[in-house]
Amino acid sequence: MATLSNIYSDLDLTFNIQPSTGDISIVKDSRAVINSVKNILLMNKYDKLWKPYFGSNLRDLLFENVDSVFESFIDSEIRTTITNFEPRATIQELRVTADPSNNGYNIFMSILIGNLPQPYTISTFLERIR
Repeated sequence: MATLSNIYSDLDLTFNIQPSTGDISIVKDSRAVINSVKNILLMNKYDKLWKPYFGSNLRDLLFENVDSVFESFIDSEIRTTITNFEPRATIQELRVTADPSNNGYNIFMSILIGNLPQPYTISTFLERIR
C-alpha cells in the first residue's frame, strides 16, 4: 500500500466528538485533502480575511443561465482554483454537465493526491441557494 510522504490532517467539519479524548475528531491524509478541495471551491473570494483572492467565484457563476456555455466557465474556475490554492491535489479528470431542469450543474472530478497512485473522486451537484 502506498503512503503519503507527508501526513495531512485537518478538523472533521462535522464536528463529531472523539469519545476517547472528548476533542473534535480529525481527518487524515486523502480525506483531509478532499475536504480542503471542497472547502476552497465553495468559498467565495473576499470571504477570507487578509486573503481576498483565496477561493473561487463559483457562486457568482451559478446565478447565470444554466447552459453549456457556462459549463466551460465553471470548468475553468475549478481548474484555476485548485491549481492556485491546493498544491496537494492535481486534477486528473473534470466533467461539468449542465442540468437545466434542476437549475444547476453536475460536477465529477478525479484528483491525484500527493504521491498516491490511485485517483480519488469528488461528485457533487452545484446549485444556487437563493
